[in-house]
Amino acid sequence: MRIQKLICNHENAPLVLVFLGYAFTPDCLKNFDFQNCDVAVVYDYQNFEFENPELFEEIKNSNREKILIAWSMGVWVANQFASEIKFQKAVAINGTPFGIHDSFGISKETFKNSIDNFDFEMFKKWCFLGDAAKANFKFSENPKAELQNFYDHILENVENKIAWDKAIVSKKDVVFPPKASACFACPVQTILAPHFPFFKLKSLEEILAI
Repeated sequence: MRIQKLICNHENAPLVLVFLGYAFTPDCLKNFDFQNCDVAVVYDYQNFEFENPELFEEIKNSNREKILIAWSMGVWVANQFASEIKFQKAVAINGTPFGIHDSFGISKETFKNSIDNFDFEMFKKWCFLGDAAKANFKFSENPKAELQNFYDHILENVENKIAWDKAIVSKKDVVFPPKASACFACPVQTILAPHFPFFKLKSLEEILAI
């Protein structure tokens, strides 16, 4: 895994920790308004060891106000690796803490089929639907390896370890079944968007508003 500081200019501002979905890079957030917050982004899931663990430890041990935004399979990753961090706000978007799960995530059969019949261009179409022309940013250099790594780390007894304040679910999501959001005890907000929500949700304020 990689963790990258996207914005680091506001010493006393809240720190937003973003866990992206599979195969996406920080470039997909280049037009997102983080509203004077510092930002660190976790991505690249070809393995589940941080390339620069010292940066993650720095964030984890910081006394600053912290906000968690996790999207897609990044919700599962955050649940595994960020559960010890005290967040003032935590929002899950189009994903669940269970990741690959027959009731509360992408079914094992569906996920395995996406590896066996790998088609990244089709996956991108599913993510964006009618917004595909706007997706002029970089993706993972080895998306199939990321997919396989997730499948290899399926945990049968996953439990939710994070106190989520809100889950956001896109009505037009064809990657994560919207019904999987039944696993959340927090309020669930629905939006009219595809799996990739950041053309609809354009600012931190929009994500945190309840």
